[in-house]
Amino acid sequence: MASAQASLHRRAEETVRFHAVQAYEGLVLATAYGRVMDQALTTANAHVSQAQAMVDNEMATEADLLQATVYRDAVRQQLIETRNMIRVAGEHIKLLSATNTSLPIAADTKDDGLVDDLVTAYSHDGVGLRSDLLANRAQAEAAGHMVKVARGALIPT
Repeated sequence: MASAQASLHRRAEETVRFHAVQAYEGLVLATAYGRVMDQALTTANAHVSQAQAMVDNEMATEADLLQATVYRDAVRQQLIETRNMIRVAGEHIKLLSATNTSLPIAADTKDDGLVDDLVTAYSHDGVGLRSDLLANRAQAEAAGHMVKVARGALIPT
């Protein structure tokens, strides 16, 4: 029983590490996508300005300007959705790590070894801050003490 509880506790820690790495990789991906969407919005704004100048000089129709504006607004909507994905991924990491901060979690895309550092940070003591894992660890320790109780019951007084 003690060995089974200890194994369940290790499995819970492994699950938390897996989800933390998964959330962090999602954060990195969403951050990269956010940079792409920022550049796309800049380009779309320039296109709208050019379309407006062409309409003013009677070189294009209002429909062309409207089409450029609709595209820019669609890119702006995608940028809002991307920023929301970044926030959700950061909040998910906070939940997994039991971090209590109002600061947003940001991805560091310059360091390729950061995922390995994250796995190390979520090793046995890193995930011990979560109450569900603390309860799981306590159950494993209690099962270990029950072995001593059972052994003590067999020893003659």
